[in-house]
Amino acid sequence: MNEGDLRHPLYGNRKRWITQSIPAGTWTKAGEERMPEIRDRVAREMNTILEGLD
Repeated sequence: MNEGDLRHPLYGNRKRWITQSIPAGTWTKAGEERMPEIRDRVAREMNTILEGLD
């Protein structure tokens, strides 16, 4: 979801639902900013999994 409306339960009150607007580019911007960290963490986890297969 990178823009539009997101409908979800209100924090602390699952019976009440709200609609929240998501500005264009929200997830793209967050992903781009954190991509180096994300790549490093995924690579470490993949190596851990591969080591466990030996």
